[in-house]
Amino acid sequence: MSKALHVACVLLMLTAASGGCNEQNGSFILGRRNKSVPSDIFKVVCFYPPNMWRSFDQAGDRNIEGFTFILYLISAATDRGAVADGVIQVQLFDVVSKDEIQTSRKLVYEWSSPMSDIPQRNPTKLGHGYQPSIDWGTFDLFGKELEVLVRYIAPNGSSVPSRTATIHVPPRVL
Repeated sequence: MSKALHVACVLLMLTAASGGCNEQNGSFILGRRNKSVPSDIFKVVCFYPPNMWRSFDQAGDRNIEGFTFILYLISAATDRGAVADGVIQVQLFDVVSKDEIQTSRKLVYEWSSPMSDIPQRNPTKLGHGYQPSIDWGTFDLFGKELEVLVRYIAPNGSSVPSRTATIHVPPRVL
């Protein structure tokens, strides 16, 4: 028997002994369920482009109800953006400042979605990315300074936060 065939037979026997390939969320992992595998995502990077503001309502008014941004989940294996299972969570905090010093912040909106539901971007030099759209609906956030915290939650429950970003919501259009 050739050495390659011998190695293949040994691997096949080990796979059978460990319970085979288990499927969870469309991912196959040799001998283990996806939830027990630690995520290799170690950093969440977000970009907020100048044209990020969106109007999602059917009325077609020019008032914004949310925004879109670019998201990269950075893999330790490649040090680039990667496609990953899990959930993305976005928290918006209202920032109160006095004399340009932050005095308080209050959670005003929270949004989450499975990664599989978020549109992917074409790969770039930064790797694979996503483009989530946050629709806060009828919340009145016009003219407010908000802090945005994006968090990736892996299937095993580990969590990786982004850096907090400050955005200034445009005023209401009359």
